[in-house]
Order: sequence, then C-alpha cells, then structure tokens
Amino acid sequence: MPTFKNLDEIKKYVEKNVATIKLANGKSIGQILMNESRRLKGIITKQIGMYYASYRPEYPYRDRTFDLINSLRIEDMKQSGNELSVRVYFDQATATHPSVVKGGEPGFTPILIDQGWEVKKDVWFKDIHMFGHFEGTGFIKAAVEEYNAKNPYGFKIRVEYTPYSNLNFET
Repeated sequence: MPTFKNLDEIKKYVEKNVATIKLANGKSIGQILMNESRRLKGIITKQIGMYYASYRPEYPYRDRTFDLINSLRIEDMKQSGNELSVRVYFDQATATHPSVVKGGEPGFTPILIDQGWEVKKDVWFKDIHMFGHFEGTGFIKAAVEEYNAKNPYGFKIRVEYTPYSNLNFET
C-alpha cells in the first residue's frame, strides 16, 4: 500500500484505483459491484419467472419465447471519478415486439409487463385481459425492493425508463 503526504494524494489514489481497492473481506470494490449486479439480475429474472408462472398464454400466442428473460444484460463496469456504475438492462433487440394494435410499431416488453397497457380504440379485443388491457405486475419495483432488503454495501439503484429503448438499472 502506498503512503500519502496529504488528503489530496489519497483522493487522487482512490479516484484512480477505486475498482481495485480491497475491503476487509478480501474482495475488491469492483468485484463486489459486479457480484451485486449479477445478484440484482437474478432477482429480476426471478420476478419475471413469477410473472411467467402466473398465467398460461393463450391468444394471440400459445408458446413462450422467453425473450424478456433472455434480453436481460449486464454491461461492463464504468468509472467516473471515484464512482463506479454497472448497467443491468433489457436489450432492445430482444425485448421489443411488434404491436398488434399499432400496425407493427414496436412495444418495449419490460415496460409493458411492468406498467401494463390499455387499448384506447374501440376494437373487438379491448376487454380481453392481457390482450386489450393489463394492469402490470410492478416486477421492477418488486425486484429493487427485494434487492434493497439485503443490500449490505449500500449500493444505490437508479431505475430509468426509456420506452422503446432500454430500461436501465444502475448499481
């Protein structure tokens, strides 16, 4: 471990090496952040699995693609000053599906499943649950609450909704 002459030298060292600084448990801050990101991803996957298990799909499809679960990704760790961040997000290419109502316009599945939807037009399927309307599951909030219930490092999670793009979780 280097020695320091003043607080400015310590600050510069921390900013440059924050990801590699080891805690008393022998793990670096970067390792812990990546492990916690994988844990968050696992909790989100579990929440989606609970949604999948809550009903059997019927119309307009009968077989699950599992694209929602399979679209969940973890981006490489980034450093800005003395802060580290990792994005846990849904990949747009696999988490988007064509809308039946809007002439094939894309629908971003994570937001639709989380927040729900309602067909505004007077169409024949308007009153069909999970086709014309759906109340949403709130799986994102539930996943964040479950993660935060056992968050020994005090990592902050910021949920960012960007329709038709990515839903980001930063730890």
